[in-house]
Amino acid sequence: MLFSFHGTEALEASIELVEGGVLVKQGSQASLKTKPHFEIHCASYATKRRELIESEVLKDDGVRFVFSQDQYFASTSAAASVVAGQNQNADHWVAANGDNLGDLLRAIRNKQERIL
Repeated sequence: MLFSFHGTEALEASIELVEGGVLVKQGSQASLKTKPHFEIHCASYATKRRELIESEVLKDDGVRFVFSQDQYFASTSAAASVVAGQNQNADHWVAANGDNLGDLLRAIRNKQERIL
């Protein structure tokens, strides 16, 4: 199932759920800019973003960054934060039917807790 990014900036990005995480799909866009607090409050995501820029997985097209290949992330929050250049979570990934991934993950977690 594919989910599209919905954030404050108009970016076209999508993820695919895979075992243990998500793949941001090749051709997905990421913001050129980061929020001032990103380096401080999201240091690991900021480091990952810099690594992707340096390795040219994220390429500057003059307007935004573009993923040159599929990129694995261990969490939906990491993927969304790298795409947006600011702290984001699973709520920013939305399916074609309008359901956001954060709500789906919480529903699964709640169902599992009731079973246990």
